[in-house]
Amino acid sequence: MTPFRRPLHLLAATTVALALVVPNVQAASIFIDAANLEDRVAFNFGQFEGGFSINGSTPITTGGAVFGEGTQLNFTGQWIDLGAAVAFSRTVYWLDPKDESNPPTCSRSNIATCLISEIFQWTITPSGASGLATISGFFQAEGLGTVPLNVNPADVIFEEKNGAHDPFNFSAAFLGGQIITGAALPEPATSWLLGFGVLGIVLGLRRRKITAA
Repeated sequence: MTPFRRPLHLLAATTVALALVVPNVQAASIFIDAANLEDRVAFNFGQFEGGFSINGSTPITTGGAVFGEGTQLNFTGQWIDLGAAVAFSRTVYWLDPKDESNPPTCSRSNIATCLISEIFQWTITPSGASGLATISGFFQAEGLGTVPLNVNPADVIFEEKNGAHDPFNFSAAFLGGQIITGAALPEPATSWLLGFGVLGIVLGLRRRKITAA
């Protein structure tokens, strides 16, 4: 067994063992991979009981697709949050100082001259009476112009050669998300599925069906 596969093997065993002890665990998930496919972005999602849609597609519970790198991916999805989600909104910008189109002045101390390599914006709307919380927003890579004025430095991510900034994680009640932008990952699909299996357990118990009151 290779050194890399051993941790995955142990993680898989742990996930199965915990699932047997804590049954009926679910968590909605989003995974965006803008690193492992040349000039393309893979967008995957799962366990959205109210459906998930990308660029106006028919809402479905679980699925994914691959898009061109310059495509703005507008999305919206609804999942059961058991009334625990909190209203939230944020926009995050990735900057790549290695990009040849960036001026020499592009740096952490002068981000206003840097071109945006990726942008992710999302909003969480609590469930209220509907019982389904909503996440909506967009992701896009390439062709995004320069950083807007007065951006919070905490919302700016500099891409490093070694991919030290990856992955970018975001979450809400019973929802976990991850974005990979600057570093290729070995066996990304396997790592993602196992990771979110554990994430679902960490987030807590969740019924597969909402029983009638």
